[in-house]
Amino acid sequence: MSNYDYEDDDFETTDGGDLVKQLRKATKAKDKELAELKAQYESLAKANRERAIKDALASRGVNSKIAAFIPQDIDPTEESVSKWLNDYADVFGVDAGSSQATPNVDPRQAAAYNG
Repeated sequence: MSNYDYEDDDFETTDGGDLVKQLRKATKAKDKELAELKAQYESLAKANRERAIKDALASRGVNSKIAAFIPQDIDPTEESVSKWLNDYADVFGVDAGSSQATPNVDPRQAAAYNG
């Protein structure tokens, strides 16, 4: 004799089988919706970060292509971007004390351009 007192009725799933299928279907639909929303959120967060960094660079008068070199752990605020840019100003040819980039143009080319 077994140590368990289970009745055969305890394991009957004929009435609940359809319910389980419906619950699984609903769970799969919710999981799919959640995955889509996560992907959309990540896309929007990335675009928002890129825009904020490019705006911060533009306010300093720096080429926005430098944004590709800014690490992901830097906050996309103007203060954080400015601090990072000041730390690496010599790498990008930017004057750390000024809010404008120093042009690296040959004076002869500038004179030829100006006419």
